[in-house]
Amino acid sequence: SFFILFRRYWPGCPYPLLMVTDIGSHPDVPSVQMGSDCGWASNLLNALRQIDADRLIVFQEDFLLTAPVDTGTVRKLVHYSRNNDVGCLRMCPCPGPNGKWRDEFLGTIGPHDQYRVSLQLAIWDSQVLMAFLREGESAWDLELKGGERSRLCAKPFLSLWRQPDTPGGPVRYFITAVTRGVWEKGALELLRREGIPMDGITGRII
Repeated sequence: SFFILFRRYWPGCPYPLLMVTDIGSHPDVPSVQMGSDCGWASNLLNALRQIDADRLIVFQEDFLLTAPVDTGTVRKLVHYSRNNDVGCLRMCPCPGPNGKWRDEFLGTIGPHDQYRVSLQLAIWDSQVLMAFLREGESAWDLELKGGERSRLCAKPFLSLWRQPDTPGGPVRYFITAVTRGVWEKGALELLRREGIPMDGITGRII
């Protein structure tokens, strides 16, 4: 379902795709195969060590695109992140920024802000992201403990402001389609609307 919607709504993605997996693969997407599941943070850390890129856009597998991606804006944000040496630039303002930044379209995520390190869609400095990962931790551990680690990072953490017309930013997606291994009702409705095969998929009743 992820790749069906990704290809549907971002067919002109200008960046190389890479799937991080244990032993699985996708016929149209190169993958970094771990061989065995060593845990979320360990898997990502091992994958990042093999990727030669200074900036990364990290998708979780249950981020299901719901509208065409604004590629032009994404390109500008990647360029901005690189030119201004930004540690993390959150494209989905969830949560959004709390402070002002020198450019009005962005705000700051302060060192003591809750969920300063979030796995919602962002442009990451790859070295910064690697510095926050710890072997054996889960994705939830990173969000809970990563903010404290990030206080020592001198690079700015920025986010787009939430906009009434496009509240999800330039890349709109269903935020967290799966919770504790169970599909959310809204995510199932999205799959039905999009005509995505749902064999074997079950979700919440309410």
